[in-house]
Amino acid sequence: TQAYCDGKFYDWDPKITTPPGLYLVAYTFAKLLAMVFGQDLSSSSIFCSLQALRWYNTLLSAACMVVTLTLLGHLHQVNKSSKTAPSDVFIHALCLSFFPPYFFFCSLYYTDVGSTAAVLLMLYLCRRRFIVASAFAGIIS
Repeated sequence: TQAYCDGKFYDWDPKITTPPGLYLVAYTFAKLLAMVFGQDLSSSSIFCSLQALRWYNTLLSAACMVVTLTLLGHLHQVNKSSKTAPSDVFIHALCLSFFPPYFFFCSLYYTDVGSTAAVLLMLYLCRRRFIVASAFAGIIS
C-alpha cells in the first residue's frame, strides 16, 4: 500500500499471494483523507503509516460488524416464528465480531477482515435478491 501511496501501482512483490484489493481500499481511504486535509499523499505521509493502515482495517471490521448485524436482523425477520429480540441480534453480532480468529486479524493489516465483510455483504444482498450487487460484492471479496 505504501508503494501505491507513492503512485507506484505496477510495483508488485512476488511474495505477496493475495490480490491488491485491501491495498486499493487503504489507498482510497488515504487519498480521501489527504485531500480533506489538503496534503500530498506519499509513503511517508501519516495517512500511509503502518498505524493508519491498521486503522483502515479497524474501519473495515466495523463495517463487517454492521453487515453482520444487518444480515442477522434480516435472517430473523424472514424467520417469523423466531421471537428474537433486537438486543439478542446485536449481542449475537457482537459475539461473532469478537470471535478469536477473526478478532486477531482486525488489529493487523491483513486481507481477511475486508474479505469477510465483502462475503457477508454478498450473502445479505443475495438474500435480498440484489443479484448483480451480490455478484459484485463476491468479486470484491
